[in-house]
Amino acid sequence: RLARGRAAFSTVSHDIPVNCLQRFAQSLLARLDRLGGQFHGAFFELEAKGVKGTSIHNPSDEERRRDALETVLDPLDITLIPDEELRTRWYVDVALEVHQPGHVMQWLTDAHPRLIRHALPHVNATRARELTRSKLYACDLSGHLTDLSGFRLEPRSYGTRDRVTYANVYTTDKNVTYQLNGGLFRRHTSVDLYPNKLDKLLQDIDAISTTFHDCAGGQGVLQDGAARFEVRVNIAYALFTHTTLPNDLIRHSVLPIPSRLWWSRSRFFKFYRATAIYSVLQDIATTPPEARAWISSLQLGSICMYMLNGVIYRPSELKIDVSLAKASALR
Repeated sequence: RLARGRAAFSTVSHDIPVNCLQRFAQSLLARLDRLGGQFHGAFFELEAKGVKGTSIHNPSDEERRRDALETVLDPLDITLIPDEELRTRWYVDVALEVHQPGHVMQWLTDAHPRLIRHALPHVNATRARELTRSKLYACDLSGHLTDLSGFRLEPRSYGTRDRVTYANVYTTDKNVTYQLNGGLFRRHTSVDLYPNKLDKLLQDIDAISTTFHDCAGGQGVLQDGAARFEVRVNIAYALFTHTTLPNDLIRHSVLPIPSRLWWSRSRFFKFYRATAIYSVLQDIATTPPEARAWISSLQLGSICMYMLNGVIYRPSELKIDVSLAKASALR
């Protein structure tokens, strides 16, 4: 039961070593079958953990590509999957990264149509531009900087000939603040502005600012970031899909920004933005209660939450947040 007494299903997570997986699956399914009824013929899903970075390879080397794919698929018994399903129902993400030491790489918003054409070679230039204005496409601004952004695309029928079902073009600088289950780097909301929560919010932002400072070399090591180009294709075609990003495409699509410039103090961006938000919220914390209840004060605090989340994640796409941003923008 939940805290308020309502009944609810609970989720229990256990880590299972790969070498125990088959025995676990057989035992679980046998027990479910013995229960009978709606449990007969049940199935379950698994999430592989600890595999991030295990398939890094030189994409121009076919043997290395094959070894990397085998590493990704190692938990599966491919022989049990019909060839037709490998061509139509099983998928794998194929990704290429652009990296330059000492820099954070950012995608240029103006280059999105060109990148779509690379993801979907059978789509012409006109259609690629149209896709950037469609509901199949979502632009993910980098820290609210309109010139810098990645995107997500579900091409549907436009991706059929290229066997691409999804494209995700993003940057890896967000990895330093990625958090799966809440915590310091969760998306903060206006609820965090409540008087009994504001001190904790300020502590969070101070810690976030410290993280950005450390990324800029505060602990002696600069944090770089790569530009990542990722497409989802059927497993049967993964070995020969998107094995390169042409140099001309990289030159016109990627902006290398010195890591210290991207993260840190003085004239720099991420730390600067978080520190400015901290300063505004400090002033709100010392504002008399009656003034904090003014509409303008409430709006100021809420837009600070929107901007803080935009420094860590892509900007919120919720209608209420988009309306707030438009209402708060300078005219």
